[in-house]
Amino acid sequence: PEILSVQVGQALVRRVKSGHLTAETANRIVDAIPRLPLHWTASDSLGPAAMRIVQASPRTYPDALYFALAARLDAPVVSADRRW
Repeated sequence: PEILSVQVGQALVRRVKSGHLTAETANRIVDAIPRLPLHWTASDSLGPAAMRIVQASPRTYPDALYFALAARLDAPVVSADRRW
């Protein structure tokens, strides 16, 4: 979902503030995001399905957007996040 760009941006901000990434590198990454060969799905189109997922599970709404997209595409959810 298009929320991915927001989450990437937030992760980059954390890395810059912690000293693990330079602001210049973070800026280059943010500039490159629109050029990635990705098909962006509007998060609001996933809202109803995401809300059903949140109501039936301990997932957060942002996480549920990814699950809703995976369900729509009949694809697995892949994450390096340990809490998934």
